[in-house]
Amino acid sequence: DSNEKAEQALVWPTSEQLLSLVMAQAEAKIVDESLENGFIKRMFRPRNWAKFGHRANLMAEVIKKRWGVSAQMKDLPMKPSWIINGATNVTGSRWFVQKDNAGHKMGSHDIGSADASDFPIADAVALSAAYPGVIGPYRLESQNYDWHYAQNDEDNQSLLQSKKGLYLSDGGLYDNLGIEPLFNLEQSSLVYSNTDYLVVSDAGNGLRRQRLAPVWRPLLRTVRLINVINQQVRALRLRTLLSFFDSNPSQGLYIPIGLSFCQWQKDQENKGQNIPQALLDYPFLSLAEVVIAKNCPTSLASLSAEQFERLVRHGYESAMMQFSLKSSESVLGQ
Repeated sequence: DSNEKAEQALVWPTSEQLLSLVMAQAEAKIVDESLENGFIKRMFRPRNWAKFGHRANLMAEVIKKRWGVSAQMKDLPMKPSWIINGATNVTGSRWFVQKDNAGHKMGSHDIGSADASDFPIADAVALSAAYPGVIGPYRLESQNYDWHYAQNDEDNQSLLQSKKGLYLSDGGLYDNLGIEPLFNLEQSSLVYSNTDYLVVSDAGNGLRRQRLAPVWRPLLRTVRLINVINQQVRALRLRTLLSFFDSNPSQGLYIPIGLSFCQWQKDQENKGQNIPQALLDYPFLSLAEVVIAKNCPTSLASLSAEQFERLVRHGYESAMMQFSLKSSESVLGQ
């Protein structure tokens, strides 16, 4: 049975499997397979022109074809819990596709939820990356699902049973850090009492200085304004999160990109922190290489092997620096 094989294959890797198998496969896909090329080719096929207004659905097809992501949410392993975020265009709320001990479901807290056991993982990934003006929204054929409606039952029923479908966009429009399922912004606290530690990895590069595009390029102007708004939303969420970590250092850690070891070392020494000797002896990326990694654009195009290696190394080194402050033991190679 293909479903049984998929379920057996999808397991959370051990450290050894991650390094020897997963990383090699990830590099092969990201370096050798261009999602951008597959996406453009599909857009030029006449039968796909009707999907121009919801191009993320085409991206889901490309992910399945190019990256071989053919499993469904029900095929994910029991642990850990998975939550993939999107944004609901009609209400502006967070749309979730998740798997946890309670089962598989998708929806939003103000519209309703439905069973997501058979929902393709590739589609969940595509809707979470459905950025306006680039990939465009994802169209969910919501009338094909049985819903548990939230408040305003009649309005939500009319919305979800419409043959027009439900349009979903990039989860970063609502919460680019993806922390809402685990961190309560209003109460500045962790959502679950049994959560021991929250690690927030932030690959966002912030907003670069850039002039507004000329009036005859309305798409670029619109995307820039969306980015400005998103940056302010991100800053507000991040400010609350960092304040919580400052007050509760034993409950979590924030790992940003773009910080070189020399910059980090100077900052820590100014705070009176002792730098572990293992870090002082480690050959970190130079400041110039860190800047290159930080400015690597988010793209559907394939990466060169050099770009991939630099990004992986910068991510590893960023985590290593931050975790070294939380452990008395060396974190090198762990």
